[in-house]
Amino acid sequence: MRHQRDSQLHKPYRVATYMRVSTDEQADSGLGIDSQLSRVRGMSAAKGWCEPIVYTDAGISGTKDASKRPALQRLLADVRAGSIDAVIILSLDRLGRKTRLVLDLVEELAGCGVALVSCKESLDTTSPQGQFVLTMFAALAQLERDLIAERTKAALTEHSKRDGEAGGKLPYGYVRSVDGVAVDDNILKHVHFIFNARKRGDTLREIAIKLNEKGVASPRGGIWYHNGSA
Repeated sequence: MRHQRDSQLHKPYRVATYMRVSTDEQADSGLGIDSQLSRVRGMSAAKGWCEPIVYTDAGISGTKDASKRPALQRLLADVRAGSIDAVIILSLDRLGRKTRLVLDLVEELAGCGVALVSCKESLDTTSPQGQFVLTMFAALAQLERDLIAERTKAALTEHSKRDGEAGGKLPYGYVRSVDGVAVDDNILKHVHFIFNARKRGDTLREIAIKLNEKGVASPRGGIWYHNGSA
């Protein structure tokens, strides 16, 4: 965790709720915005907390990355600014329908010292049981990161065996070595970034822009373009 705020999490006085509903879910009375808000308000009142500030992403799929959800971005900005002490949600799938998304968001809140309460899962990180669940979430997140890194490096190595040994220009992420071809560890993190970005659904143009913003040189030493590199 990056840091812990000085506020007392057992008595949060700045409470927020994040609600999300996709177009298909809007017809489901159990997942509509009004239904979610009613449950969340009831939970906040039961804990003796204040009326939550509402952040709503309507008509947005739970598979979309956090960067593509305007209300979630505003909530995270307020969390990072220290303006929120606790976040209440109806259920964890309101944060996202992909394990990676949920784990990242739970870690983000925990790292900022913000309590998380989920009505359906009976998760409350202000309790000892909730803190234990957070530990499990953190372990799962690290395991997934390690597995992705392992799969990426294995794929690069296999690719080098198929294509690199024939000579000519090596694919991005490889270098010549005394044994023939090897994975370039200095480039691996950038390949990992590209792999994860595509997994999140980012377009090639979005990935090229992000690589240029990070100052990552293309294979030819120039800037990245969505249809190639320079």
